[in-house]
Amino acid sequence: MTGTIKTRSGKTFVFRNDHGFDSNEFWAWDIHQSPICDRLMTHKWKKLPKGIITLFDIENPPETVGFIPMIK
Repeated sequence: MTGTIKTRSGKTFVFRNDHGFDSNEFWAWDIHQSPICDRLMTHKWKKLPKGIITLFDIENPPETVGFIPMIK
């Protein structure tokens, strides 16, 4: 599953759980964070926080998703 979530605190993250390490964990990146040494801080969640979720295919995101971090 891949998408964006706007949490109750007002932060927006892009997240995924199809990374192959532990599909029960969600990895997320704050889309407004400034990169440090060309990298973004990774957040790991056991479950998604409450908020507004928009799901999409990372290989073919909709035009409304204007930010896709490097996820490697």
